[in-house]
Amino acid sequence: MTKTVSVNDEVASYLEEFGVTDLSVYERSRKATIEEFREASVLQITPEQADFLKLLINIGGYRNILELGTFTGYSALSMALAMGKGGRVFTVDKCLRATSVARKLWGHYPIGANIELMISDAMDALEGLISKKKEFDFIFIDADKINYINYYQLCSKLLSKKGVMVFDNVLWRGDVADSSKRKKYVQQIHSFNQFVKQDGRFTTSIFSVGDGMMVCQSA
Repeated sequence: MTKTVSVNDEVASYLEEFGVTDLSVYERSRKATIEEFREASVLQITPEQADFLKLLINIGGYRNILELGTFTGYSALSMALAMGKGGRVFTVDKCLRATSVARKLWGHYPIGANIELMISDAMDALEGLISKKKEFDFIFIDADKINYINYYQLCSKLLSKKGVMVFDNVLWRGDVADSSKRKKYVQQIHSFNQFVKQDGRFTTSIFSVGDGMMVCQSA
């Protein structure tokens, strides 16, 4: 079997060097996230993941994006930058502490005005958007993993024809591939991956970018 290159610090730096992401944006966000959250700053997506999201958005020409899990705002800003002035990112998170950091980050960039934040539980927000018959052509899910199947089911109702959903953390440090490491949390992610594979409504692939990103496109 062909092996994937392991991403150590040196390889990560090399990827950043040849990536398209403006690293000054990442560094500003990273600094603010570490100052506020210390160890929990690992919840932030990497520049490599930001590049991957930007690539998908540019290829698809997506201009109407939904995000579940704002955290400190780097992913929302990256997607807004990829779309440019003609697009809009609607992002949902219930953590006031994290989203206050996000608002400050977005305020440094004119495109930040194209990001709309909703402070809410993700399930409640999705139900509300469905009731309003909202539609999105790109949905990025990086919220609590326990509800991934629920998010998948609800977001499917909000996705436009040929739209794309992306789920983060679907490899969970590689633990999903090792049955001996599938404790409750990891098992839930593994069950989600299996559920999507068996569902059949989407063309689906998992990419070893960051902590694993699943891309689902309407079949």
